[in-house]
Amino acid sequence: PKEAVTLGSGHLYLRTTEAWARVVLNGKELGVTPLANVQVPEGRHELLLINAEAGYQRRLELVVKNGEVIKKTIRFP
Repeated sequence: PKEAVTLGSGHLYLRTTEAWARVVLNGKELGVTPLANVQVPEGRHELLLINAEAGYQRRLELVVKNGEVIKKTIRFP
């Protein structure tokens, strides 16, 4: 039988300056900034930051390695 491949994960800390943002990872809402210690599967992801009230939106690519801790501060807008 074929062995199942287990993907690792990393952790994301994300904050924004100037304005808050709703954070969406691969179409799944994670919450509102600031985010701390959010577990994210290993691999390449699309991160979307949205503040609809202010009309701001920013799309980022996030690459996560197993065991990695990613800390980002995004100037928003």
